[in-house]
Amino acid sequence: MRNIHSPKSKYKVAIGITATFLLVGCGGGSSSSPSPAPQQCLNTQYLEAGTCRAKNPQSIRGFSLPPLTVGSRAILTATATSGLSVIYNSNTPQTCSVANNEVSAIAAGECTVAANQAGDQRTLAATQMIASNLIYPRCSEAEYLDALKNTCQAKAAQNVTGLSLPALRLGESITLTAVADSGLPVSYTSKTISTCRLEGSKLIAIRQGVCTVSANQLGSVRVLPAAETTVSTQVRLEILSQLPKTGITTCGNSNANNLNCDQAVLGSLSSFKQDGQTQTGYKMEYVLLTHQQDECLLDGNSGLVWEKKNWSDVNSIRYYDKSFTWYNSNAKTNGGNTGIRNKGFCETETPSGRQCDTQGYISELNANRYCGYDDWRIPSITEIETIVDYGHIANRFDMFGFIDATITPSTSSVWLATPSASRSDTAWSLNIDTGRAHGFAFKDNALRLLAVRGGRQ
Repeated sequence: MRNIHSPKSKYKVAIGITATFLLVGCGGGSSSSPSPAPQQCLNTQYLEAGTCRAKNPQSIRGFSLPPLTVGSRAILTATATSGLSVIYNSNTPQTCSVANNEVSAIAAGECTVAANQAGDQRTLAATQMIASNLIYPRCSEAEYLDALKNTCQAKAAQNVTGLSLPALRLGESITLTAVADSGLPVSYTSKTISTCRLEGSKLIAIRQGVCTVSANQLGSVRVLPAAETTVSTQVRLEILSQLPKTGITTCGNSNANNLNCDQAVLGSLSSFKQDGQTQTGYKMEYVLLTHQQDECLLDGNSGLVWEKKNWSDVNSIRYYDKSFTWYNSNAKTNGGNTGIRNKGFCETETPSGRQCDTQGYISELNANRYCGYDDWRIPSITEIETIVDYGHIANRFDMFGFIDATITPSTSSVWLATPSASRSDTAWSLNIDTGRAHGFAFKDNALRLLAVRGGRQ
């Protein structure tokens, strides 16, 4: 009997075939293969898209440690070529510490700091960098740093001795000779610059009164400053004669001049005590005073300070070739006539608004504090005669730098403050060449000026 075509038999066969197919499709049976293992990379590599790639190298640059003093700090500024942050550590925590990229000096000694950058997933760690430097002790003002021992040592003391001032005559100069026992150079300061001034160690008496000078030595790296030493003296005006020396060194008799001044030549005229014999009077001595760009001359005998003419700046009111009319608005001193205002020749191509007369001239000098003073005036007859050198035949002022008449074409006379008694429209003047004063110069004349200040006090 054949059942192959029966429905029941047929159903059984179909199930068997289907089951067999499912088992094959699920990989069942002894013929299935294992899954591949995960990709493994070296420590110097990183995995990208299933492939091992070399990590990027990096280095640390700009790492240094400055010398520090105990208590001070410094910012560390090293950088990594990767752009990653550098980390610092102190290898000597007993002398220095590190926090937030800042090194702090704790104690004297050597400080060593390490700089690191550990890298990341794609970057190699940088080679560690080491930097070292000294931490110096903090020394007091009375100490200095001994670099070899890196310790503070006491500075040596010193003293200044030998400062003394004799009584000074106006115009006199002396050299100061104080010394410091340290061997260091001494410096000097005038405490009374209106009375005496210094040029290095040279002291010059420029005005009557008290002169006070101090000596100092400011010390050095290993030496303390010396205590300041101060001394004072008086500057006095000492004149043995009211007249300067005439400059005449020869004598004359009834027959001739320019003779030797001895008894055999002069005979009975020897008793007349000629200038060439006595050589009396004071020696004409002047001290050049400077203030900023100004220069003036101190007469060491009279105490008068004289203007020194400007020889180069045509715009200066003190230029040697400027001239002025005589003008004085003070009724008590103008002789009953004010004179002529602003009719001199003191302007230049540069407008200045100057008043080209004697009063305007003095006002400008005082307003500008020429040579550091504001009490300039026109000289009197007796004042200007103290600077006339009668030992010269002509041009009696140029040897002292006052005025040089040989290079002045405009006028050879200077105004004086004294009005003439004979005529109210005239005043006294002095001829530069002859040294003679005259009382008949009309006030509208344009003459030159030489200002003066100071004198006996």
